Amino acid sequence: MWDIPSSTILAIMPECLPVEAPSAFQKQGAVLADDIMSTHDKVAVIEVGGIITPYQNILSMLFGGTNIASIEEQFVEALNDPEISGIMLRVDSPGGLITGVEELASTIAAARGKKPIVAYAYGNAASAAYWIASAADKIVAGPTTMLGSIGVAVAVPKTRESGWVEFVSSNAPNKRLDPESEQGRNSIQSRLDAMEAEFIGAVAANRDVSQDKVLSEFGAGDVLPAREAVRAGMADLVGGMKDALSLITTLQPKPKGVVMTKQTETPETPSGNSGDMVAKSTITADYITKNHPEIATALTKDSFNEGYKAGSETERERILGLEEVSMPGHEDLLETAKKDGKTKASDLAVKIVAAEKQRGSNALKTIAEETAAEPVVTPSTSNDILSAPQIDANAPIEERAEAEWNGNADIRTEFSDKDAYIAYRKAEDQGRVKRYAPKAK
Repeated sequence: MWDIPSSTILAIMPECLPVEAPSAFQKQGAVLADDIMSTHDKVAVIEVGGIITPYQNILSMLFGGTNIASIEEQFVEALNDPEISGIMLRVDSPGGLITGVEELASTIAAARGKKPIVAYAYGNAASAAYWIASAADKIVAGPTTMLGSIGVAVAVPKTRESGWVEFVSSNAPNKRLDPESEQGRNSIQSRLDAMEAEFIGAVAANRDVSQDKVLSEFGAGDVLPAREAVRAGMADLVGGMKDALSLITTLQPKPKGVVMTKQTETPETPSGNSGDMVAKSTITADYITKNHPEIATALTKDSFNEGYKAGSETERERILGLEEVSMPGHEDLLETAKKDGKTKASDLAVKIVAAEKQRGSNALKTIAEETAAEPVVTPSTSNDILSAPQIDANAPIEERAEAEWNGNADIRTEFSDKDAYIAYRKAEDQGRVKRYAPKAK
């Protein structure tokens, strides 16, 4: 067990700590020149490697590492340099002390939109290192990279063997907690949970996901391999450093008047790329089905549901239209139209009118025999049926139609059924059928 006082809270993968790392966390020693920043095609590359500490100390001297103060100084310098067009955080770290991590991550997140910021994780991006990486616009992870370890830990000795006798002031009984007591464990656990809540909240905000998603899908304190991390939403792409540099180029702010299209938002595959970035033109239906079957399934399901809903609504409207124009005595035509799935209301109306005329023609002889015994009714000689004195032009269409049928033998010849004629006149009055007068000779 490392000799690390209980006040030292770590955001680190413990298995990645060198076994020689004990109380060196608390010792400030020689100043090292670890502020190494390089440029690639006007992109500033800032190294975030090794164990992260708030300042340069003996741990950096013994095992290598990066300190928060140095990273922030380089970041601000690159952000303010007009010659720098983008910033890459090159991450390979198991994490480190939590002190200063939140401030650095907030500085990076606040700079979004000023210049493209991409974190390229090529070894470990764990714990404090992942917290920092999550603040970038995008995260590109190498195929063998491990990401996550979201949580905090602290190591405390079980006993304090010392030749000294320690006294604690009367009003500060919690100044020296016994980690083996329930009160001591609860107090230390509360500290860690509070720090963890800050960590989870920052990652959720930086990655634009819910805290519930971070808790359930981001490893629960474990690390995830790159491809699994991308699927979970912890990173954006699996690729190499060239891919990360290309991504920075595509994120460059566009000049005024130039519209960013979906084609330009995704970089082309760099030559020799061994990662997963692909050219926009290669993303076809076959590509998605082969490489991302879960996406293909979701798209197919969604498309089917949308199409089914639209088709059902269209068919419902068609059936209602058919029923609206139907007339008594033509139920067979209505049922046939419903079943064929294509007949429109206007088509059915034409068929019904034609059937009515045919039925009237076939019944001429029968009507003549029936009317022979009836008093002769002189048909109206006026082209305007509504001009007959016995018909009120303002009466309901049903009453006018019945009076027309009763007073005009020609109508009774064409429509043998009074109800059929009334239904026809209603359809005509509503504009669903139109009467054409014969052309003058």
